[in-house]
Amino acid sequence: MRSLSLLIFLLLFRAPALQAVDVDSLTIGIIKDFTGAETLSPEMRSGFVRQLAIRNYLRRFPEKSALFASALQKVAAPQRQNQSFSSSGRFVLHYDSDGIHAVPPEDVANNGIPDFIDSAAVYLDHVWQVEVEQLGFRPPPDIDGTPAAQYHIYFTNFSDPGLYGQTVFQDEIASLPGENYTSYIELHHTFQGGSLYTFGLRAMKATIAHEFNHACQLGYRLWTQGFLFTDLFFIESSAVWLEEYVYGEVNDYYQYLPGLFEGIQRVPFTAANYPYHYGNGIFWLMSGLTLSPGLVPEIWEQIMQEPAFEAIGTVFGRHNTSFAEMQARYGQWLYFTGSRALPGQFYPEAADYPMLTIKAEQHFVAADTLSFRGTVGRKSLAYFSIDDLPSVRQRGQVRAEGALNTPAGL
Repeated sequence: MRSLSLLIFLLLFRAPALQAVDVDSLTIGIIKDFTGAETLSPEMRSGFVRQLAIRNYLRRFPEKSALFASALQKVAAPQRQNQSFSSSGRFVLHYDSDGIHAVPPEDVANNGIPDFIDSAAVYLDHVWQVEVEQLGFRPPPDIDGTPAAQYHIYFTNFSDPGLYGQTVFQDEIASLPGENYTSYIELHHTFQGGSLYTFGLRAMKATIAHEFNHACQLGYRLWTQGFLFTDLFFIESSAVWLEEYVYGEVNDYYQYLPGLFEGIQRVPFTAANYPYHYGNGIFWLMSGLTLSPGLVPEIWEQIMQEPAFEAIGTVFGRHNTSFAEMQARYGQWLYFTGSRALPGQFYPEAADYPMLTIKAEQHFVAADTLSFRGTVGRKSLAYFSIDDLPSVRQRGQVRAEGALNTPAGL
């Protein structure tokens, strides 16, 4: 019996150990593959982008479903101790008075509801009025595809210190074409602390404008081309534009501009790298100021028929322009910022924006004539600086030619 026991022990000892899977790291990789992004925002690591990425991954690798069992199920809304309604009755606000998810308790209004919740209710009704009634966005959908009679908001103490809020989808809507979902929103329970750029009620305003637009977006159509979620650049940039359009005094989007200005000459407009695609919200700010603030909801309507970049081209065509022409204009607007800002021209807050850096190899000093070649990445911008060009001082001509009929701005 002793030899048999020894044999069993050796067999057990030599059996290969099962390696634990780091699901969090795997999930980050899945999200990057799905979005094509190199860097992720806190919002991209959570909410509906995370949900979509995991579902897409499991379509490709169904044998991994045990690792993400919860992702295949409907996400249950959080449980909170109290609820309140906005004045319009369109929003139900769920919050805690005690515990880790508790909201600030002050009740100066003495109505039995924390002022923090009263403020959120006012902001939610205002955002509805601007985004739905003024701009024409479709309201967040119910399970039958019609506008939801009430939309639910939950206040949460997030584990990610940089997360302001997130939109979480629940049920796919069978009656609408393509992929679209019902949803709810979670908002930061205090909008204080952590690594937030903006705090308090100002942060709440910007987050509500942003996340409510995501809730509206989920009722249009989400396009996946192959296994790549190609429309995220527009989903986030248009939501950031809504922050500025609805609450222009907040300027939480300033945090994204250094990354935008640093990457504008090397990163395609359609890239989903954080913070670049958030910073491109000012492309829609420019487009709204020069064409129409109704441009973005018009593009979302067109997305019912085709993916975002194609829809952008279609809608620009209706306005007698093109993406290439608008991008060339964008390049001009981005140049006149900081100390280059011109009062009354280009961005209203241009003086507060960062400045583009033109590298030494992009800078030229001319004699009588100058000829050089440069390259511009697809859907990208490039800048070249020319000093002391006599033909310009003497009202001569400067000509820029682009391959593939690409507009060049001077």
